[in-house]
Order: sequence, then structure tokens, then C-alpha cells
Amino acid sequence: MVQQARLFAIAAHGATGQRRKGTLEPYIVHPEAVAGIVALFGGDEAMQAAAWLHDVVEDTELDLDTIEQAFGTDVATLVSAVTKPEAEGQGRADRVATARASLASASYRAQTIKLADIFHNLSGSENLTKAFRKIYLPEKKGDVEAMQKADERLQGMLKELLATLTQA
Repeated sequence: MVQQARLFAIAAHGATGQRRKGTLEPYIVHPEAVAGIVALFGGDEAMQAAAWLHDVVEDTELDLDTIEQAFGTDVATLVSAVTKPEAEGQGRADRVATARASLASASYRAQTIKLADIFHNLSGSENLTKAFRKIYLPEKKGDVEAMQKADERLQGMLKELLATLTQA
């Protein structure tokens, strides 16, 4: 299943030639890293598959029904839990609060995937403007603090990383 999710994500993100923000890297580098982090922290096969697929619904034309048909309810539920809720017409602060509330009630498995996502995104935070870092880093700190069910080791690593990045 993990290999199928990998190929699915490569096709989905590669179809539009997506690149990571602020870099020329192919977007698939990100889901690959997130899946690797999830595996490193003992994530099961469905968690690893969901990690590969975690941005497909947000960043492509594909929807959760397509994910469920291809990978089953468990993977689709995990992807849904880490996908930002629709928040049309909301300002940034309201969107962040809505997503955070959703993540706070998510399962251990979903929160662990989301923390792996945040961890990898923070590893590229040097590409962010100074002004955006002042907004983004506190948001991520709040997200990490809200996800109390996730892997404790990963939580600790993220808290340390955020403290270091905030001081920089």
C-alpha cells in the first residue's frame, strides 16, 4: 500500500509540475520526507500511505472520495484529518484556529502525520521571508501544542526546533 501511495502521490503532484514554495524542488520531495518521518517514528502502513497522500486533496484536483476508493477508509480518514478544513471567506487567524481545533481532536495517528508534516516544513523555513516567519512560527508552535495525542518524541523534537528557529 505504501508503494502504491507513493506512485499515486508522484502522479498527482507531478501532473501539474508542482514545486515547493520558495524552491525549485519538485513538490514530491515533501510527501516523501513526511512519509519517511512517519516511518521513522513507527507509523503503520496506513499512516505511511496517508503521509504520502497528505497534501493531495489540498494541492491537486483529486478529492477524498478518490483517496478512499484507491486506498480504503482508514487512509482516507487519516488524510481527511490532516487536510485543512474548507474556510472560504475566513481571514488567516480564523483559518488557523479552525484547522487547529480540528487537529486537536484528531487521533494519535493523524496528529503524528501532521507533526511530521510540520517538522519537514520547518526544515525549509529559511526560505520564508522574515516577516512571514514572525507569523508562521508562532502558528506552528500553537499547532504543536494543540496536538497532545501525537508521538511524544516527535512533539519534543518539534518544540526544540521551534524554540531554536524562534530565537534565530
